[in-house]
Amino acid sequence: MSLEILTATTTEPVTLSQIRAQLRLDPADTDEDALLTRLATTARQQIERLAGLSILTQTFRWIYPGSVSPGITTVGGSARTLSLPRGPVTAVTQISTLTGSSGWQPLPATDYTLLPGLPGSIVWQTAIPESDRIQITFTAGWPSFEEVPAPLLHAMLLLIAHYHARREPYENDRLTSVPATVTSLLAPFRRVSL
Repeated sequence: MSLEILTATTTEPVTLSQIRAQLRLDPADTDEDALLTRLATTARQQIERLAGLSILTQTFRWIYPGSVSPGITTVGGSARTLSLPRGPVTAVTQISTLTGSSGWQPLPATDYTLLPGLPGSIVWQTAIPESDRIQITFTAGWPSFEEVPAPLLHAMLLLIAHYHARREPYENDRLTSVPATVTSLLAPFRRVSL
């Protein structure tokens, strides 16, 4: 399974002034702005990876290995539902299948329905088409800063502070990891695989 970002977010959900306040830095001190911006991007990407979500709106292309694979829910013996790898899903732009050497064949939108949200799923009207691979282009993420849940923003600020305080991966000869508080804040958003 490959997941490719087609359109990435161009802004971060926390501002430099919020980061400076979290770090208790002088609001007028802009010497570390480039570092703080890089830490914000790194923290957002890490949180998105850990929780399996997109914080702000991004467009993805996901190539799924085929119709007989884990992650597909069956109804009455036929494969009907496929969960998408990032949420909250807001739209599906296109679904195509690849069988043999015929190339990617787009499916009509009437063949499936999107169940938006976290994580977001595709429900086929009959059964998932038999194919070697399924390619899904979709949009996921909250559309504005105001809609991003507060625990995600707080986790991001805590992770930025962690990265700022520990600029090396090792401390006292021990590898540093994501703080337990951040992991706890992400817990309600994480996907659970059964």
